[in-house]
Amino acid sequence: MKEEMRTIGYLCPRCRKPVMQQRSRFALAASGAIVQCECGKSELQIDFDGEKFRISVPCGVCGGEHLAECGADRLLDGEGIGLACPETSELCCFIGEEYAVERALAQLQITAEKQSAQGDAPEAFTDTVIMYEVLSELKEIAAIVDGPISGEVKATTTDAAGMIAEGEAIYALDPAHMVVKIPMTAEGLKAIKALSAKGIPTNCTLIFTANQALLAARAGATYVSPFLGRLDDISQPGIELVQNIHDIFLNYPDITTQIIAASVRNPIHVTDCALAGADIATVPYKVIEQMLHHPLTDAGIEKFKADYVKVFGE
Repeated sequence: MKEEMRTIGYLCPRCRKPVMQQRSRFALAASGAIVQCECGKSELQIDFDGEKFRISVPCGVCGGEHLAECGADRLLDGEGIGLACPETSELCCFIGEEYAVERALAQLQITAEKQSAQGDAPEAFTDTVIMYEVLSELKEIAAIVDGPISGEVKATTTDAAGMIAEGEAIYALDPAHMVVKIPMTAEGLKAIKALSAKGIPTNCTLIFTANQALLAARAGATYVSPFLGRLDDISQPGIELVQNIHDIFLNYPDITTQIIAASVRNPIHVTDCALAGADIATVPYKVIEQMLHHPLTDAGIEKFKADYVKVFGE
């Protein structure tokens, strides 16, 4: 039987490189672990007293070293944990499933490189914490939903390189289902083009003009998401946007991009989107419930019930 493994990772505060090693659950419980960076200037140490793990962490956030305690069930089971730097409250060490630790460390290193190059404050590491949590939640959703799932890059990531890195991490969670959601910007289009070249599906969001949809399609987007409800909110006919995008795409047989009608607010929107040629619509559950009903349908059901009771009784 294959041993169940836990992956331990941190960012070396000396050479600024990610350090990641695996240990079996049995080995951790029996003798703890020492995880040393290849530069030889830092090491993470784990000790177990039979009840709690004590962890000495070289911190890639503040550059110091921290001590932490963790219950055995939290460290040995589940997707994993993140240990925070007490100086900044940012995560600096990850222990858990390989995919989660690997992606979290990749984001941590990107943020650290930006910090080093731009002189950013340690608060920038908040993004890594958020990305770690989001990836874990997306993996849980992918285990339930049997269909395409849009996982969006962080709103604070505005450069193409960062979007590509996050997009690859999102896609790797479940290549059969994950779609990388990227905003309509110049950098976003660069990321869409790069990800599409690697066979990673993308969804270009925040589309408000037909030209934006055309640019996204030409960049290789798998989906475009025009927001018709938000246009209606400012007295512009949102359904016309969906219709125009559909008509433009029909002019070019090589465009295979699908239209996701977003910001759907009511059943009329659903009907209009279907007539306009949208491939998909993001429909709130409340609207789906409204689609089920019509006054004549409801009245007819009550009449059927009454007629049945008259003839057969209750």
